[in-house]
Amino acid sequence: MKIKSVVLIVITAFSWSIGTGVAMAQELRCKITVPAVYSIVRGDVPVYGFAEGEGFKEYKLEYGAGEDPAEWVLINQGKEPQPETGSIPKINFNQVKTIPGNLGLWDTGLTEYKYKEQKVDLTPGVYTLRLTASGQKDKTIEDRIIVEVGRVLLNASGGKIESTDKKALFVLPEHALYQASELICLKPIKTAAKNSDDLKMIGKIYELTPPGMKFTRNASLSFFCDKEEAIDSKQIQIFTFDPEKGSWQGVDTFWNERSNCFETFLNGIPDKFAVYVLGISQTSSNAPKEEIAVAPIPADSKIFCQDSFETGPGQWQNKNREIGAALSLERSNDSEKGQSLKITTQVKNGSNACIITNQAFNAGKYPLVSFDYKIPAGLKTNFQVKTGSAWHEIIFTDDEKTYWDINMDRVGKIDGIIANDQWHHAEFNLYEMLKTKTKDFLVTEMTMADWDSTGFAKLENGHNPIGVYYYIDNFIIKEGE
Repeated sequence: MKIKSVVLIVITAFSWSIGTGVAMAQELRCKITVPAVYSIVRGDVPVYGFAEGEGFKEYKLEYGAGEDPAEWVLINQGKEPQPETGSIPKINFNQVKTIPGNLGLWDTGLTEYKYKEQKVDLTPGVYTLRLTASGQKDKTIEDRIIVEVGRVLLNASGGKIESTDKKALFVLPEHALYQASELICLKPIKTAAKNSDDLKMIGKIYELTPPGMKFTRNASLSFFCDKEEAIDSKQIQIFTFDPEKGSWQGVDTFWNERSNCFETFLNGIPDKFAVYVLGISQTSSNAPKEEIAVAPIPADSKIFCQDSFETGPGQWQNKNREIGAALSLERSNDSEKGQSLKITTQVKNGSNACIITNQAFNAGKYPLVSFDYKIPAGLKTNFQVKTGSAWHEIIFTDDEKTYWDINMDRVGKIDGIIANDQWHHAEFNLYEMLKTKTKDFLVTEMTMADWDSTGFAKLENGHNPIGVYYYIDNFIIKEGE
């Protein structure tokens, strides 16, 4: 199996340890040393290596689509020999500038967020870099490496990757990564694993890379069918190849009639071999197929949401698995309070995120949010609401921050919050806050979480210590008075 490494995304400055010694070249030679073979790249990719030797005249650095390109595009060329350097450099992210490699700077494009004026936007997939050195008497030698151009997916906004044939689509929701960004590639491949007499494949096999990546929220992988095709959705299932068992295994598959596609949901990318295909198995039973449901807008009433937590957590739930909040019901030592919702940080420097509701409501109709709280000094958390594709934050106990293009803005602050581990009451007008930033008042999700903005387009987990907790009770979203 080919080992893949994620390399060089974007606006990245680098600090290197480069050897200063120059080998005495006795013959013409050239080699690409950075990026590594089968790396996943995106943005401005510095290319390092050497091109030198007796009679050296010129080098050219080019790229082409696929493993055996029919056409080549020039990246850079030069008449000065490039001596061999030391080991492959260590890469440090610095979202200020890009340092080109000694052989050239390969612009693969970056349209996922605003970086600079884009002249190139390569489709995700396999590409080949070629370094050619020419010498006396028309002698030429070359070195080639294969890399993958992926997509930068941000924790702040999520994103999607469409295969080159537009038959497969990977969608990552926002707030689903363990760090601020990741490079991911989805591509059709010619061969991936042995065929099976038991499995009739439909269409191409697709690979998702890099292997071993985990998500804090489920991502989706969809396979589209031509509308003119006669599809029996009850017979078709998505399969993934299990290298340990040496066979194709069916996964839970859902037929989405509106989008004319089959979907499965992923909590991560398998550690070794992430390949998927549509197929019909003669022996294994198909997973249930159903159209993905959309949460209905609540019926007209004066109160949209009222959680006293006496009989359960209501709609509240963990958002980010082990880095999100642990929710439990606990009877307070205050006999008048009864049972309350306890929200606990599960890991150090986690998001401590929980979903309050993911049922849509109109903040113009239901503007008032009120609740009781008991929170210790130093615990950081805020409220967030989503309208359209954008998030808006209401300051509760977290510090003020600069919102560096993280698909989130500050719409207000709850006044009079007292963090002394005693019970208090708070309320705010969500509509009045939202209208300072948007005209869209349809809230599709409401959360509490500790997010930090650590740089341009970087939304990362907060810094609460493990095990700290706070309480919420009598949480209400209702009409204005």
